[in-house]
Amino acid sequence: MFQKRGQEGVTLTTLILIIIGAVVAVVIILGATGVLNKIFGSGDALPKNLQLITEACELDAKQTLISDYCYTFKEADDNQYINCQDARVQNALKQQGVAVTGIICDSTLVEDAVKNICTGLSTTQKDKAIFNDRKATGDNDVLSCESTGVQTPNTPASDAPPASNPSASGVTGPS
Repeated sequence: MFQKRGQEGVTLTTLILIIIGAVVAVVIILGATGVLNKIFGSGDALPKNLQLITEACELDAKQTLISDYCYTFKEADDNQYINCQDARVQNALKQQGVAVTGIICDSTLVEDAVKNICTGLSTTQKDKAIFNDRKATGDNDVLSCESTGVQTPNTPASDAPPASNPSASGVTGPS
């Protein structure tokens, strides 16, 4: 009886718009979560994080905020923590003409700050943690979780009980 001459269902234009919308949504989500930085390798250079830390250090130096300048480590990247004593930050401050005078950092308190960070890290993170980019600067005085005495399960503590002697328990090996 009735003959339909119009189109039924979803038009081709509508389908294309839905696909484009989905692609845009995925790109926005990947960009917001930082996945695109890892894909394109822009996370390696750290200019943004390092610049922000340098700006904070400039304020700390100008206002002589010793606690923030010396003992507050900021995470620059995965497993990389720096304070204002980092060589890269120091170079940037010198280039900007910021005089760091009157600020003397107590190495024991710096080490305590590192210990506080290390105690909150997993074993894998402790092994990979870098403080003030000592590897890049070639500093022989390595500041790490291990150097501060924070133990990982792979590193036996100095006050650990001695290993048991298998022969004392009656178990003997092959003769």
